Amino acid sequence: MGATIAGAGATGRITNDDTQVPVTAGAYKGVIEGNALFLDVVDRYVTHFRSNYLRMDCGSTGVFVYGTLDWGNSRFPIGADGTFTASSDSTGTVDSDPAKYHHELTGRFEGKNASGTALVSVEFDSDGTHYSCTSGPRPWTASLQG
Repeated sequence: MGATIAGAGATGRITNDDTQVPVTAGAYKGVIEGNALFLDVVDRYVTHFRSNYLRMDCGSTGVFVYGTLDWGNSRFPIGADGTFTASSDSTGTVDSDPAKYHHELTGRFEGKNASGTALVSVEFDSDGTHYSCTSGPRPWTASLQG
C-alpha cells in the first residue's frame, strides 16, 4: 500500500483564556466568632455552609439572640474570580415568638483557603416589645481538610 504524507506549516499565538481562579473541591473547616464553621465545595458550588453559633445583638435593650447558621443543601455558585454570595429570608421563632430572619453570606477562595462574612438578623415581638437584632457582618475563615 502506498501512502502520501503532506507537510504543512502555521504561525500564530496561543493564549490561555482560562482565567478562572482554581478552587479545590472538598470539605472545609474554619471559625466564626471562635466557633466551628463547616462548608463543602462540589463542582464549583458551596454547599452545607453551617456554624452552630452566632450571636445577634438587639440594640440598647441588652437582649442577645443566639442561633445557628445552617444553609443545608443550598448551593451557591463560585464565580470565576473565586467569590460567592447568598442571601435568604425565612420565618421561625425566638422563645416561641414568631420571628422573621434575614441571612447574608459572602466568601472568596484563595488556594485551599476561604474567607468572607456572614450576617444574620431577626425581628420579633415579645411581651409587647418589638426587637430588631443583628449579628452585623461577622468575618469567617476556613481551609480545606485532608
